[in-house]
Amino acid sequence: IASLGHPAFVVWLQGVADEGLNGLPAALGGGGAAMSRVDFSGRWQFAPDASSLQIAKPDAAAFTIEHREPSFRLERTLTFGERSDTFAIELTVGTDRGPVPRGEATLYPSVRWDGDVLVFFTRIVHGGEEATNLVRYRLEKDGTVLVAEESFRSSAQSYDNRWVFTKEDLEV
Repeated sequence: IASLGHPAFVVWLQGVADEGLNGLPAALGGGGAAMSRVDFSGRWQFAPDASSLQIAKPDAAAFTIEHREPSFRLERTLTFGERSDTFAIELTVGTDRGPVPRGEATLYPSVRWDGDVLVFFTRIVHGGEEATNLVRYRLEKDGTVLVAEESFRSSAQSYDNRWVFTKEDLEV
């Protein structure tokens, strides 16, 4: 991949918090007791009609979040036609994670609170170039809708996305 703007790199990044998955400035950390925090746990399915993306919409996208404050584990799968990409990461809310290799890139992710919003920031280094991906997660409609507002920036490409996911009913 010659640059951060290469389509394969962009596909790989979709979600890197989101994946976005993402290393956040300490100034965004929120205070307060962990017991009063929103729990983002669940399996979330992409709602394409409710989402507003400046990138190509995937055919499918699913997030699984295991959130037991301060532990936060995210796994996401994006599907474009016959191609799918899965990424998983485990973070501790309020701390910086060391470097995470991902193909030819290195991620420097963190997750912090900003009120009831969970902010996932990643600095991405690839071939001497750098990009950032900031994703702000919040719950709506009594916790049944997950909204992820993503802002990706690099010298080659910048975009803003509003991903919307609905919670799967896990009870049988």
